[in-house]
Amino acid sequence: LVANGEIFSELQVEPFTIEQMRFFLDNWYRQMQNVITGLSADEARRQVLELVTEIERSDGLRILGETPLLLTLIASLRCIGDAELPRERWKLLDKAVNMLLYSWQRRKRDESRLLAVDDPALQARIDEVLGRADGRALLLQQLYCLAYEVHADPSRQLYRNTASSINEDELM
Repeated sequence: LVANGEIFSELQVEPFTIEQMRFFLDNWYRQMQNVITGLSADEARRQVLELVTEIERSDGLRILGETPLLLTLIASLRCIGDAELPRERWKLLDKAVNMLLYSWQRRKRDESRLLAVDDPALQARIDEVLGRADGRALLLQQLYCLAYEVHADPSRQLYRNTASSINEDELM
């Protein structure tokens, strides 16, 4: 692959097996013990076992979990207490966006004043930044359209779980 006169190697990440997912999640939860107050080693092991069992029982979760990034999102959602994990990619990404917006907003604000994604103050700020009364709805609509365009074009995907790429000029 050549871009701007530079030669790059193109690599493909093979889908995780269940055993690789278990190994990945063991390590992920071990790292989370350093981040999440009160997550003991026993609780981390229990959560890994529960999550791997759920992944094994669900074709949708298993397919999503074959990709390290999506498996990280699944683990993150479970770690914040999301009881119902999505089996479809778009639902997982939707929940992940909401989780990340919430997390970002929490870090930007005083820890004692958390702002939920559906909070009117957040919606008002998005409206203000975009200069429209329906800013949040417009932003979500544009993100959904972008996601559709990227995933609808088979030439953008090497195989079903790879990240798609889009050129900057296509965004403008």
